[in-house]
Amino acid sequence: MLSTERHAEATPTGDAIEVTNRFGILISDRNDSFSPHIPQVGGHFFVIPSLSIGGTIGYEARGGSNTRPPNPNGMVFASQPKPDAATFVFMPKVGYALMLTNTLGFWFRGGIGFFRLGVSDPVDSRQKESISYWVFSADALFVVAPVQHFGFYVGPQADISLAGSHSITRVMGNVVVEGSQNRSFRDILIGTGLIGYFDL
Repeated sequence: MLSTERHAEATPTGDAIEVTNRFGILISDRNDSFSPHIPQVGGHFFVIPSLSIGGTIGYEARGGSNTRPPNPNGMVFASQPKPDAATFVFMPKVGYALMLTNTLGFWFRGGIGFFRLGVSDPVDSRQKESISYWVFSADALFVVAPVQHFGFYVGPQADISLAGSHSITRVMGNVVVEGSQNRSFRDILIGTGLIGYFDL
């Protein structure tokens, strides 16, 4: 996905303009989130009737600019670049499907994956910040397939970090200061999604 979003807000002296450029493959970090729970596309293959392997892999880069409206004296301000950001997700999973009927069943999935969000200053790339997690992810999904090759699911999903870090690099004068600390993440929620499937 390659997109450019432009938002303008009218003010008494002119427009305030925000532009966001995005390039993404299989994920969309719409809120620049620090969570692995972002819109994403996954693929799974059933090696035998009940056992599946698959997961999600995706990448998205973001940038853009902000332009302030002119001041009351007519002074026009130059556009300021937004921070450059990138999100990467790799979440493999093994699953077991327990179908009660041809249209109703349960799908249990779990695996260990990696999530990283990095942000850097567009003017001085030495100034940057990143958050990364190794995550255990598990789902217990109730699946409904009302028609052939299409269905949806709902059920509890959990992501729990096994290890995580938060790193920051700042430039103060001629000195580059680096720091890092451990970071943890835990999220338990009810998730929903759509399923499209076909026979090979």
